Amino acid sequence: MPIKKLFRKDRLSGINALFDRYKDSDADEIGPVGVMKMCDELEINPLDINMLIFAWVLRAHAPCRFSREEWTSGLQGLEVGSGEELKAKIASLGKLIEDEVDFRNFYVFAFAYNKDPDQKSLPLDTAKALWGLILEGRFEHLALWLEFLETKTHSIPKDTYVLLLEFVYSINSDFTNYDENSTDRIFSRRGFGTLY
Repeated sequence: MPIKKLFRKDRLSGINALFDRYKDSDADEIGPVGVMKMCDELEINPLDINMLIFAWVLRAHAPCRFSREEWTSGLQGLEVGSGEELKAKIASLGKLIEDEVDFRNFYVFAFAYNKDPDQKSLPLDTAKALWGLILEGRFEHLALWLEFLETKTHSIPKDTYVLLLEFVYSINSDFTNYDENSTDRIFSRRGFGTLY
């Protein structure tokens, strides 16, 4: 057997062993308890953005839940077969969203991943938490945006969520290029334009 095939087989057995270690006792998936166990054992903060990137890489469909298929294909793609490799890889996942296109894909994934499957919008508290996690260090006016949202009670539809990222990428830090009639019009209609 060629060394490469042997290596892949070895890695696959390591991936399966990790899945079995963290999976729920009553289902063939890793659920919230297993995710917390993994984070504890690997000394990873479960609220770190890298855990959300990890879910994106695995193409997970539900928060804190990984199917065997998602886990296996994701870890194979990451070339991970042990706990030590997984810990190191998760710690380095931030580099996967340095490119603007990849970041946009990750950003849109985060909406779908955190949205209740029966809803079209994100609860306001969930959206605020996501923006605080994802846009920290990327949006100079994040604190102002989150402060503005304190006056709102409605959920956040996908168009608002996506348009905020367009706003982030297009607006000057001093708002000199702000145009109420352009793509950022959604923010002036909802009152954000009155904050600056």
